[in-house]
Amino acid sequence: MRLEKYKNDTVKKIDDGFKQIINSLKQRKEELINIVTQNFSYEREKIINSENIWSDKQDISEKILGLMNDPDDKNILMNSKFIMDGLDQLRLKLEFQEIHVYNNLDTNLTIDRTYYPNQTGNNLILSIDELMSSFNRLMDVGEPNILEFKA
Repeated sequence: MRLEKYKNDTVKKIDDGFKQIINSLKQRKEELINIVTQNFSYEREKIINSENIWSDKQDISEKILGLMNDPDDKNILMNSKFIMDGLDQLRLKLEFQEIHVYNNLDTNLTIDRTYYPNQTGNNLILSIDELMSSFNRLMDVGEPNILEFKA
C-alpha cells in the first residue's frame, strides 16, 4: 500500500513538472507570436498610409489633368482652390520610409553559466524553476531586415 502511494506521488511530481514546462513553453510561444504579429501589423499600417498618399496624389493628378482639358474657363475658375491645393500636395517631396521586417528567429536556448557559479564541470544542473526561467528566454525575434521605399 505504501509502495503504491510513493509510486503515485512520484508520477504526480513528474506530471506536474512536465505540465509546468509545457505551460511555460506555451506562454513563450504566445509572447513571440504576439510580438511578431504586432510588429507586422505596425509595419503594414505604415505601408497602407503611404499607399493612401500615393493613391490620393494619383487622384489629384487625374482631376487636375481633366480640368486642364476642360474648355469651360468658368469650371476651372470654380475649381481653382482645388487646383491650388492639389498642386501643393503634388509638390510635396517624396521621402524615404523604412519598414522593419522581422523574419529572423534565434532558436537557441542560451544559459548564462555566470548565474550558476557553484557548478563546475561539463554538466549544468537546473531546477524546474530555473529551467522554466530559461524557457522564458527561449527563442527571440532577431534583428529586422530594413527595407526602404519612397512615399
